[in-house]
Amino acid sequence: MPTLYGFTIRVVSDGLALNEYSTEIDPMNERAVSCWIPSESGKTFQIECNWETKEECGWIIDVNYDNVLEDGFFCQYNRTDLTISTVPDGSELRRLMFSDIYTKDIAGESDERVSPGTLQLEIRRAGSCDPPTTNWEPITVEIGAIHEGLKCVGGQRIGFGTFAGSAPTELVKPEELDDYPYATFRFNYRPKGILQAMGHIPPPVTEYQAPRIKNLKRSASVASLRSLSDEEELEELEARAYSIHRAIVGLRDPKRRKHEKSLSRDESEEEKYPPINARKLFPLTTNHEEVIDVESDNE
Repeated sequence: MPTLYGFTIRVVSDGLALNEYSTEIDPMNERAVSCWIPSESGKTFQIECNWETKEECGWIIDVNYDNVLEDGFFCQYNRTDLTISTVPDGSELRRLMFSDIYTKDIAGESDERVSPGTLQLEIRRAGSCDPPTTNWEPITVEIGAIHEGLKCVGGQRIGFGTFAGSAPTELVKPEELDDYPYATFRFNYRPKGILQAMGHIPPPVTEYQAPRIKNLKRSASVASLRSLSDEEELEELEARAYSIHRAIVGLRDPKRRKHEKSLSRDESEEEKYPPINARKLFPLTTNHEEVIDVESDNE
C-alpha cells in the first residue's frame, strides 16, 4: 500500500486490499505517488486512509474520480483515519463501484475532462473552519456514455452502486494552509488481464512438466526387470552392460567405431548381436588406461 509523509492509502474490495503494482514516486514531485491496481466490473470498493503525522492541524482529503466527480472530506486534528465507501448523487449516497465504459459517437462538453481509469486523492493541511452551512447545491453527476476516442485500454470507470443513505445536509468550509497538496495518491485501475498485458503484473509461474514419452518399451526400463526371473534379469543386465561398454570404447576410439559401423552393414542380425553366452563382459571404468580392448582379448 502506498505510504507517503505519514499517510497510507489503500483500495479495498470484498474485504481485501487490492494488490498494488508499479508503485513509484513522481520524479517531478516527491509528494506524489502512483500505482496500478486490478479492478473488476460490478465490484464495489472503498478507500481506507490512515495517517500518523506530527502536524497539529486538521486535514482536507479531496477525491477525484476519473476527473469527472470530486468529493471532499474534512478531518479534525485529533483524527487519524477515514474510510470512503460512497459517492454523492444528488441528495443520495451511492456505493463506489467499478463499472464498464459505454461509448457514443458524438462527443459532449463533459467528455473533454474525462480520464477514465484514474482515482486520485489530494491531501492538504487545514486550519479553523467556518460554522456548518446548509446553503449548498447537491452534487449531481451523470455517469453516462463517453466518446469512443476517450475510452482507455480496459474500458472501466467509476460507477454508482446501490443506495447507501442520504447525503449530508450540512457542510463546512475549512481554511486551507497549503497552496499545493501535502501528499497526492494516484491509483490507475484496469482489469487484471490488461495489467498483465501492459507488464505491470508479472505472468503466472507455471510448474515445468517433462514431456511424456509415448510407446516406451518395457524392456528399456529397470522396472520391467521385476517381472523377469533371476536368470533372465541377469542376462538382461549383462546385455545392457555390454552395450554400454561398446559405446564407451567407441567414444574413446572414433576410428574403431567407424570401422565397426562399416563391418556391421554386411552382418546379419545374429552376427551383430551374438548370444549372451558368447559375449565377454568387462568392468566399466572412467580411467581411459583401464579400458580393456575387446578385440585384443579375442586374439
